[in-house]
Amino acid sequence: LNSWACLLLVPFLLTWLSDSWLYQLVIYLRSASADMAIDSWAVINRYLSE
Repeated sequence: LNSWACLLLVPFLLTWLSDSWLYQLVIYLRSASADMAIDSWAVINRYLSE
């Protein structure tokens, strides 16, 4: 691949990444792990307050 082809591929790769299921999966996993951390923190607080 020459440099011109790489330059043309960059915007295509960026749009593909933003639309890809992998990107969605990463966002989903990040929000899921944040939810889990909040849930476990609530459980710990409830346990400590008893």
